[in-house]
Amino acid sequence: MAHLVPTNFTRRIVFSFLSVFLIVFAGTGFWIGQRLERVTLDEFRSSLRTQVRLSAQMISREPVAQKDTARVQEEVLRLSGLGGGRRVTVIAADGVVLGDSERAEEEIRRMDNHQTRPEFWKALKGQIGFSDRFSNTLKVPLVYAAAPLWADDGKTVVGAVRIAVSLESVDLLVRSVRRPVIAASALGVLVIFVVGIALGRGFGRRIQALRGAASRFAGGDFSRPAEVHGDDELRVLAESMNDMAVGIERQIAELDSERTKLAAILESMAEGVIAVDADKNILIFNA
Repeated sequence: MAHLVPTNFTRRIVFSFLSVFLIVFAGTGFWIGQRLERVTLDEFRSSLRTQVRLSAQMISREPVAQKDTARVQEEVLRLSGLGGGRRVTVIAADGVVLGDSERAEEEIRRMDNHQTRPEFWKALKGQIGFSDRFSNTLKVPLVYAAAPLWADDGKTVVGAVRIAVSLESVDLLVRSVRRPVIAASALGVLVIFVVGIALGRGFGRRIQALRGAASRFAGGDFSRPAEVHGDDELRVLAESMNDMAVGIERQIAELDSERTKLAAILESMAEGVIAVDADKNILIFNA
């Protein structure tokens, strides 16, 4: 039963392997997710930039300049029908919404002024504006891109056309990549755990063999050498222990031989011999 319970040594090996694995894999997974999200958003913005420029070229300037909501709404609905999943909005230069593909005409008149929208401000300066934020209207995160609507003279901005695309598709793509990364991490943890247990038990058995050999040597039993399989530091340690045991056994044999010789010499002497220590304790004597 004891072999089924991981030793402290085994637990340390498993914990070390798992710690290194989790740190490396978690960092890699996080980097992949962040990188994928950035790349996907960049592709979204690039696509939106092209779409909003084309949309700006297809919007008639006259109804925008005249703030003719009905006509502008017709233009917006026509544009939104060219591509699925897009929300198209046309905004006058003063921030008033003139058309929105997600709102009815009577609702458009009650929409908030868009002067404070960052992408709209950029468009009023004659540039393509981008913004990522949560839409209170649709209750989803959106990417907004706005392009200026130039007057026929090409010098005055009469408004802006804006396209919005949901970020849910980006989130779905990121999650679809993160799921296999998480699954691979879980599998890796399981593999590392099993391999760590196996390696830890193997090392544990070899260390126990060395410990048993050391105990035998300490008790004076040199009949069996330390046996450790493998070709690593533990094998070198076992060989060193065996060399030490051979040396100790040789020294003990030499001491026994000297003691036997001394006893024979004392017994053969006619004179009486007594050896004492500093405390006058008798150490050796002859008959």
